[in-house]
Amino acid sequence: MSRVRRLLDALGMLPPLVAAALPGLGPLLARRRWPKTEGTRCIEGLHGDVEVIRDRFGVPHVYAKDEHDLFFAQGYVHAQDRLWQMELSHRVGHGRLAAALGPAALPLDRFVRTLGIPRIAERHWAAMDGDARAIVSAYTAGVNARILHGERLPFEFSILGVAPTPWTPVATLALGSVLALSLSGNYRIELLRAAIAAEAGEELASLLLPPNAPESPIIAPTLHAMQGLADPGGMDGLDGVDAWLGDPNIVSGSNNWVVHGSKTASGKPLLANDVHIGLQLPSTWYENGLHGGRFTVVGFSLPGAPLVVLGHNGTIAWGMSNLGPDTQDFYVEKLDDRAAPKRYEFAGGWRDLDVARETIEVRGEPPVELEILSTRHGPIMNKVMSRHLEGSEPMALRWALGDSGPLVRALASVNLARGWEEFRAAMRLWEAPGQNFVYADVDGNIGYQATGKIPIRAPGHRGIEPVPGWTGDNEWMGFIPFEELPTAYNPPAGYVATANNKVTSDDYPYTIAHHWFPGYRARRITDLLAGSDRHTVENMRRIQSDTYSLPGEALLPHLLAVKPEGDAETRALALVSAWDLRYEADRVGATIFQAWYARLLRNLLAQKLGPKLVERYLAS
Repeated sequence: MSRVRRLLDALGMLPPLVAAALPGLGPLLARRRWPKTEGTRCIEGLHGDVEVIRDRFGVPHVYAKDEHDLFFAQGYVHAQDRLWQMELSHRVGHGRLAAALGPAALPLDRFVRTLGIPRIAERHWAAMDGDARAIVSAYTAGVNARILHGERLPFEFSILGVAPTPWTPVATLALGSVLALSLSGNYRIELLRAAIAAEAGEELASLLLPPNAPESPIIAPTLHAMQGLADPGGMDGLDGVDAWLGDPNIVSGSNNWVVHGSKTASGKPLLANDVHIGLQLPSTWYENGLHGGRFTVVGFSLPGAPLVVLGHNGTIAWGMSNLGPDTQDFYVEKLDDRAAPKRYEFAGGWRDLDVARETIEVRGEPPVELEILSTRHGPIMNKVMSRHLEGSEPMALRWALGDSGPLVRALASVNLARGWEEFRAAMRLWEAPGQNFVYADVDGNIGYQATGKIPIRAPGHRGIEPVPGWTGDNEWMGFIPFEELPTAYNPPAGYVATANNKVTSDDYPYTIAHHWFPGYRARRITDLLAGSDRHTVENMRRIQSDTYSLPGEALLPHLLAVKPEGDAETRALALVSAWDLRYEADRVGATIFQAWYARLLRNLLAQKLGPKLVERYLAS
């Protein structure tokens, strides 16, 4: 590195270092990095004048004369407020985080590249045309205009000595794929189930992770003996991924509901939504208004992507929660040579492995070479999941994302939808991640639509743990047709509510998922909605913030039946007994109940499972 470059880097570090050393000066220096939100700017690339008005909450509303300028300005505004967040998203989606943050990010880069998220995004972009392509292109130009315009960069760039990566359409499409990954954790459940079965047998695995349709036969010959799967502390690669993306098996939850006008005080529908996702700073979401051309829409967007993901357009409103469909399966493969494989067996014959080689740049260290081997089912994941699995049977991961289209087409269509049929046409395009959508319109109609590219598996293959890939007996036979996904329009009950719960009856002909979130949240919402025919906006707020615990109601009598040992347990039980079953900050009984129940559950499981496997199960 030249002396000039070292001097410039040192000067770039000066403001954040001074801010850290002199707290009183920090806010002043920080404000110099804030975006300029007043005045006039001349920015090359716009067709005409664009007005951005930020309301009293700081939410930007973009007004433009044509759609190119509308999405150009949205990209610019996103980058004004969230450029560092977008930089991280760009690097995550391309598997380039280690180049900025060093070896700690290597597990994520290896995982993302092995899954093929950048390659899937490139295929999506190559196949995209029409409105969607024009929207993404304009948005990309707006982001890059902010990068090049001369406004000061956020502190993080100076602290880490990183320059902003020019935005690309592929970065936007990869963002949708990373979102799909963060909302789908079935591959982890498959590994956990196999580990429990290896440690304690199939009966306990089915008890702790009960699948639907338990009478179905299971195909899992000798897989319980797989080296590494039975080691509950051995998933170091996946743990490294979770450190950056969060554990997909820890359900932070989401919910939504919609109430028909016949059950509201105003006579108009009411729609409520809380998409949760993991808490982070800044938020995953970005509130935004878009007004120009065919678009008049307000709601929540994703920094790095154009349009609005959930909101309203003056005619319809929509919200979503995670459906959680099972769209991932592990296949155990037979290779011709474990040390230097070139082929894999399938249906009695041998096929060539697909081989891809990539180089991962690592800050402060030499580049890392990555070899990706893939079968017809997908990439072999052993090395990126755990060093303990490198000598185990090779497992390829099939994920429906590779068969799905990009979200941008669905987003554009739902932003423009003006009624139920147009809304459902947009939902047909929403293939990953699978979601529960609720709907309301100005004519008083309400509805529900499940979405997602959800596989139909061969008989005997339930998708609950790794299965043989060499036989040809466990293949996907297509996907659930959109017309047969769960849907409802103006249901007799007068409302629809979801909270990651099972959304189908037992006679539904397809398997959407095996491991739904327990239905107590949806039950509580439904009970509250059924309790009134005069719902108001304020009532929706009360339901959204309700803390009553139905599990506590069911479990409390059993806990109180435990004979206390000593004064401490007697006092604790007295506090639990007085608890009103609401989880709030000042509810001592709730805290004791939760701690005691967790201890009892751990003690019960520890009789059958090792402590590490117990923790993995509880986290899932």
